[in-house]
This record gives sequence, C-alpha cells and structure tokens, in this order.
Amino acid sequence: MRTAATLTCLCLAAGATVLGGCDECAHEETAFDRRVCRAEVERLALEEMTQAAVRRIGTGAPVDTQFFPDNRSVQFDLQGCGRVNAADVVCVLTVTGLGFDWTLEVALQSWCTWPRRVSHAIDDMGNNYTPAEVRIADNPPSRSCLLQTLVAGVSQQMTVAFPNVHSHAESLAQLSLEVEVDRGEGMTPGQVAFRNVAIER
Repeated sequence: MRTAATLTCLCLAAGATVLGGCDECAHEETAFDRRVCRAEVERLALEEMTQAAVRRIGTGAPVDTQFFPDNRSVQFDLQGCGRVNAADVVCVLTVTGLGFDWTLEVALQSWCTWPRRVSHAIDDMGNNYTPAEVRIADNPPSRSCLLQTLVAGVSQQMTVAFPNVHSHAESLAQLSLEVEVDRGEGMTPGQVAFRNVAIER
C-alpha cells in the first residue's frame, strides 16, 4: 500500500493544484489518503499566499525598531503586519546581530524559556493570539522554539504567522515576542514588544 507521503507526491505530480484534483488522482485510495492530499494542497496554497503577503509587506521602511537587551545587541525592525487571507495574519521583521555573533531563540511554547513565556499578539478588540509558526530567512519554520544564529551585521528576515485573527481586527494593539539572546555568556531572556501595529489588507 502506498504511504500517505508517497500518495501526496503522486497527487501533486498529477497536477492536483486545486482540491478537486486530489479526488481525481486518489480515486483508488482511501478516504484518509484523499484527506492527506487535500491537506497538503491547502498547506501549499496557504504558503504561496503567505509568501505573497511577505513580499508585499517587507519592501517598505520599518514602522518601528526595538533593541534587545540593549542597542548594542540585537536589532528588531518591524516591517509591518498584513492579512494573508480572511483568517491569517503575518508579521514581517528584520533581525540583525550587532557587534557580535548572537544566538536568538523565539518562544512559541511555554516550555521554551524560563520563566515560562509565550510570544503572542492582542488585537484592537482585545482578542489574544499565539503564533502558529515563526521563520527566519529560508530556514524551515518552527512551531515551538526557534533557534537561530545571527552573524554580526547580517540582517535576516523573520516572519511570524498568526491564524484565526478576527476579520474585523484592524490593528494589533500589542505584538510581543518572547526571546532569549546569547553571545556565549549565557542566555538573556526578555520581551520585544511593538504597539498599535496596523494590519494591512
């Protein structure tokens, strides 16, 4: 029997770029196989829309800049946040290690850091959101604890994806990234926070 991964590859190779294609190319397989195929096509479609939103948002000047733990350490430039679709929002930042090579950790789960903290956003209606994933450069996204080396002076793009953001939300009253940085002397934990960030449409 074909594995789900093999079937997904066959589906995509057969041109299943729309959901109906999964039913056609998997008509001899199980309902589970078809669900796997459909989920993969949906994931790829969301990824394409996210990349388009990132390109749109990441071209302008930063809307805000924060440093952590001080202005000689790591610089976080927020390019902005925008809707990927009706439900998903992505925020685009540029991160740069200053003066030294730094190790950066971003916490999406409470067990990533001590004391226990989780990155989050609060919209202009008070709704609270936890990121689904965070990515730096073209590295694989993380859904728990992102760990990245920041080479001194090299700016890297970071994207933070929030799912199921209320359709009426027009801004993020607070965008908080729970981070730890280290240059070989032990991790320094803390928060990088931005306020009143408009959600582009």
